Amino acid sequence: MKMQDAMNWTRDRFHSYAFFSSLLLEEPTLEKWLTIQKLSNSGEVPETQKGIKGPEEAQAALERLRQDYYDCFFVPMSGKYVPPYESALRGYQQKPKPSFGKLNTSLTVQVKQHYELTGFDPYGLELFSPLKNIPLADHVGFELAYMTYLCRQEHEARKEARQDKAERWLEIQKEFMADHLLMWIPGMAAALRTLEKGFYAQAIRILEIWLHDDDQDMKNYFSRGGVCVEC
Repeated sequence: MKMQDAMNWTRDRFHSYAFFSSLLLEEPTLEKWLTIQKLSNSGEVPETQKGIKGPEEAQAALERLRQDYYDCFFVPMSGKYVPPYESALRGYQQKPKPSFGKLNTSLTVQVKQHYELTGFDPYGLELFSPLKNIPLADHVGFELAYMTYLCRQEHEARKEARQDKAERWLEIQKEFMADHLLMWIPGMAAALRTLEKGFYAQAIRILEIWLHDDDQDMKNYFSRGGVCVEC
């Protein structure tokens, strides 16, 4: 892979992770909603978001999106709530009724150790205010922001023509993907399809597909000696 090609690949991955993390760390916007519609394979628009024809309809749609955000990730009694934490989602069971595992387990500690070892501070991010008071490292938005951070470190190493260092950052990403994200994001997608059935179910399904594709691209990169099929 040419150096510039590798840098472009890493940059594009950085932007993708940054977008997905912002979906979970910040209140929704209509722009993000439109982006998800464009990325959606089905092209289906959630029923609550149809018919946006003017400023008043747009404001009403935005308020519905915000309410979905709160109901899905902050309000346990909403009927749509899916705890956005790896520890809880690793224990997700669909039947006999949706249920989740415990919060703040050894998995949370493992994720926090990853952050500390690589210099990542999730609380230095731009966050929806209530998240600043949640001391759980395995929040989905934090884990995706961590991948954003690792991509940025990789990109900087490539700019400095430090190939070995860049590939070490990429190796950390591949390991974190295998040990964490791929182990629970599918469960989160399944839970949202059952409980929410709207924008966030759609968004996390797209994230799940993209993570599997990115994982394969990283594996291809290493198996082909630093060549990515995307480049």
